[in-house]
Amino acid sequence: MIQRGKITGHYIISEGTTEIAANTFIGYPDIVSIEIPNSITKIGEGAFYKWTIC
Repeated sequence: MIQRGKITGHYIISEGTTEIAANTFIGYPDIVSIEIPNSITKIGEGAFYKWTIC
C-alpha cells in the first residue's frame, strides 16, 4: 500500500504486480518518474490523472 505524501523522486513498481488501481498516483507531486514492469496487465481509470506521459 502506498502511503500518501511519502513518495518522492523515482518510484519503481515491483515486478509481479499485475494492476495499478484507479487514482493511485493522484496527489504525489514529488514523484518525477515511475518504472512500470511488464507484469502490469491493468491500469485503473485516472491512475495517472494530470501526469504528462513521456
